[in-house]
Amino acid sequence: MEIGHIGKDSFSDFPPIGSERYIYIDKLNGNEYYWRDSINDYVLKSEGGAQVNVDVSGKVDANAPITGATKTKVTYDSKGLVTGGADATQDDISDGTTYKQYSQTEKTKLSGIATGATANSSDGVLLDRDNHTGTQTASTISDFNAAATSAAPAETTTSLGILIDTAGSATPNDTDYIFTALTSGGVMKKITQLAQKAFLKTYFDALYAKNGTIPFSDLIARPISGTAGSLFYSDPYFDFVLTSSGGGTKSGEIRCMQVLPADFVSFPAACASLRMYRTIAVTTLEFRAYNSAGTLISQTNVSPSSLNTYQEFTPSISGTWTAGDKIIFVLYFEATNNGSVRYLPFRVNYNR
Repeated sequence: MEIGHIGKDSFSDFPPIGSERYIYIDKLNGNEYYWRDSINDYVLKSEGGAQVNVDVSGKVDANAPITGATKTKVTYDSKGLVTGGADATQDDISDGTTYKQYSQTEKTKLSGIATGATANSSDGVLLDRDNHTGTQTASTISDFNAAATSAAPAETTTSLGILIDTAGSATPNDTDYIFTALTSGGVMKKITQLAQKAFLKTYFDALYAKNGTIPFSDLIARPISGTAGSLFYSDPYFDFVLTSSGGGTKSGEIRCMQVLPADFVSFPAACASLRMYRTIAVTTLEFRAYNSAGTLISQTNVSPSSLNTYQEFTPSISGTWTAGDKIIFVLYFEATNNGSVRYLPFRVNYNR
């Protein structure tokens, strides 16, 4: 079989699937490639590409040329090759399952029926309402309203009560219709349980403040005095350790800065929740709140409990705060000897 040549501006312009009957030439660098069906890829001729002989013993010989045209009736031979074409007529089309041929005999029969004519029955039978089928609008029936009212009387408070009292119970869900409302225009409307829940939520949210919790992260331990101070965090607590080579009072603090959430309204009383365990004699224990300028706004003094016991306290935060304000929370303490103060993670609640 003769091998043809196809040239492209670059390798990227080659067709995604080639043919083993051609050599593909990359004009950009002059490389020649063969297509290999066995690997579904191109092979560079200089790297082992070789011409492949194709067995054409089973090829189909062409028929004699025919005149080109567009026809609806096609004739083909046993090889599947078109040998001719013609214009199809109604006689060439068979009946289908649903649609059938309209023959000359049927056309002649229908054309012989007069316009507006009836068949098989007289006009009197066809016009009799007892013989009618289909539907008819209520407005064309003379006694419709009286007959309908007689068959289905209007509901009363008594009949409605009987219907409701005899109805079976069901598990409520959001799509239930639980109320009706009469609009200003006198139109009765239905109300679903889901709509009623949303209405009540809006109503009660305006009456009662919702609580939020400010999360704490980026805790910082700082020794204020003394030779050393360090923070050791181990879920669910963190330890602050003070050591000193000499006596005297030492102090330390644990602090973090937060931005008040967008839904913040105010701090309720006793909004902070802290829990402490200490092995050191603490003489002063304070919960402070600073603004972003470093100004002390709120301070609560707490009386330390005895050693080696947990102490819980719930200080308040005073001052005026608004959403978006930066607030610095500080746990400050003073001690007269070495030891540690262990805090459980604390939180601050707010109204929103």
